[in-house]
Amino acid sequence: MKFLSKQALFGLQSYKYKSGGYTYLDTLHNPFWNYLVECLPTWLAPNLITLLGALGILSAYAANIVFNASFQDEAPSWVYMLTAASIVLYINLDCIDGKQARRTKTSSPLGQLFDHGVDALVLHMMLANISASLGVACGWKMAAGCLGIMVPWVLAQWEEYHSGIMMYGTKYYGVLEANYCICIVHIISAVWGLSFWRTLLPLPEPLVSILRSVLLAVAGLAGRLGVEGEEMASSCARSIPSHVSVADAALLLVSTAGIAQGMHNVVRVLSGSSPKLPKEVRGP
Repeated sequence: MKFLSKQALFGLQSYKYKSGGYTYLDTLHNPFWNYLVECLPTWLAPNLITLLGALGILSAYAANIVFNASFQDEAPSWVYMLTAASIVLYINLDCIDGKQARRTKTSSPLGQLFDHGVDALVLHMMLANISASLGVACGWKMAAGCLGIMVPWVLAQWEEYHSGIMMYGTKYYGVLEANYCICIVHIISAVWGLSFWRTLLPLPEPLVSILRSVLLAVAGLAGRLGVEGEEMASSCARSIPSHVSVADAALLLVSTAGIAQGMHNVVRVLSGSSPKLPKEVRGP
């Protein structure tokens, strides 16, 4: 049974990883990464470097499961610091495994598949660790925050499938910056505890009025069209809170940023502004 077409096999054979460019923070780190790679033995496989970084995230994930299985309890501060350190370790090892592959001339599509496959598994564990540090249990709020991170990540792979260039973020904000922001979340939980994230912030009255008006309009439209959802929209409009927690505000920010980034990927592909691969290796 054939799983890949001839075009897909040819594209896989011709595949070469191309980054969309460095952010300012990447540029600052690059001399350190180059120095670190030169210190590594040439027998050290790039995939092993990737795996070592993933094991760091796994250790933090296990610690959070043991000390905060519900994601709502207060874990010892060292658990949050371990989680922050695991991200620093992972993101920096993830940035040098490709350099090691090029240095040892062992770059391959399989290595790239392994790298991004591990990234996908690590992303799941990182999202669970974020949930534990925010004190937010599994639910629609955390789901929205997770989608704000996962959807742009998937769309970045989709854009690479069509353009041959991995584009994630801009020159001001990218993967490295996102991971360091997550580190800050864990460090805040280690220093101030979950009470910081449960602090209530007042919602601006104009924003509350706009949200309530939109939901009431949706309820009215649903009623006129005779579709389900009128009662739910009306109930949501009546229950809009006047305050939100810092954790909820953080998840809202992540979700909004994720939507913006995802739309950027889609627009580049559909508008043709992304660089183009040769037709014979480009995705259908």
